[in-house]
Amino acid sequence: NSLNILFWCSFIVLVPAFLEDLRFSINPIIRLTAIMISCLILIINLPVLPQFNFGLLNILFNNNLFQIIFFTLAMTTIINGQNIIDGTNGLSAMTALSIFGSIFFLGIYLNDLYVLKTSAVIIILIIGFLFFNYPLGKIFLGDTGSYFLGLMSSYLIINIFAKNQELSSWSAVVIFIYPLLEVSTSYFRRILNKKSPFSPDSSHLHSKIYSLIFIKIKHKQLSNALVAPFLLMLWLIPQLLVPLTLHN
Repeated sequence: NSLNILFWCSFIVLVPAFLEDLRFSINPIIRLTAIMISCLILIINLPVLPQFNFGLLNILFNNNLFQIIFFTLAMTTIINGQNIIDGTNGLSAMTALSIFGSIFFLGIYLNDLYVLKTSAVIIILIIGFLFFNYPLGKIFLGDTGSYFLGLMSSYLIINIFAKNQELSSWSAVVIFIYPLLEVSTSYFRRILNKKSPFSPDSSHLHSKIYSLIFIKIKHKQLSNALVAPFLLMLWLIPQLLVPLTLHN
């Protein structure tokens, strides 16, 4: 049963994240390993995986082993990316709202009731959360919330594109453009600086923008609240471009 598999894989991912939110120190390697194992289990239990369209290179890219490795790493990247951008009030939730809004649009486009219902429920939950998170930060996503949003969004997208091979894979890239860029630049930056790619730092895009705003207005809470609107285009890109990239 796919729902049972999704539940237990989510459990494996979210338990270490929940413990971290409770101030227990969980080694980043342990959390990453839990995420990768869960993603691998989810991927190998899908009846079909999305196909690549790279001409002669399809022999390599559409090999089942390559697909399993690629989509496992892709899911892991999205989950970590959603967590990385959870640094200022509203940013991760607004980005997730944009992603699930795109998934909802795909549900309408494909007339897929399951996708519509699932994305609609999560959108309602995110909006409810934002009332308390933005701009004053009365509650927070934490690792648990951001991991959950990353897991569900990436799993839904892989399912959608696996079942609808006519969709352009570029649409999936566009939907996740912000968390993908954030996690890839963060990892490469740390490696170039001869640091562990798993060690936290304060050089993320949202951190730098917060610092620039704070220098100007000298108010922590207001500076925090202004970061998400400042990055408006990054989490609105999917809404603008997905309809243009649906077909190859």
